[in-house]
Amino acid sequence: MKVYKFVLPSHNYYVSAVVDGKAEVKYFPGRWAKAPFWLRRRGYHLTAFKDLKSAREWAVTECGAPVLNLHAELCEAEAKGVIDKLPPVCLLWKLSQGIIKQGGNFGCWPKGTIMVKRLRLIKPIETVYDLVEKRRSDATRQLDTSN
Repeated sequence: MKVYKFVLPSHNYYVSAVVDGKAEVKYFPGRWAKAPFWLRRRGYHLTAFKDLKSAREWAVTECGAPVLNLHAELCEAEAKGVIDKLPPVCLLWKLSQGIIKQGGNFGCWPKGTIMVKRLRLIKPIETVYDLVEKRRSDATRQLDTSN
């Protein structure tokens, strides 16, 4: 299944763009990745977006923008083992400490979120910086045409 994932470049691999510390996942291009064991055993696996539109919209909203680094990349990925029902949302800063504490993001997953057991990056599409600049350019163009 094709999905879309935000990751940060780091040497010859990528890391999770949203969580770090004990919840961080390393993604090596072309190799399958899975969530850390302590998360998997509690029913938490890898998250991504079902479609490109949802991923792009989340990255430039008040929900995604504070979480993502401008150097993060949106990648096309292949996923296996879709989890039918998403578990409760967790506080990201607690996940980084190795603690599952429900809450955060107003208690719901971003629109278009999917959880999968395994994920393999296929190719980078664009950076968060590119998405923000495109959004800014579109907004400026709309202002210019309305005057």
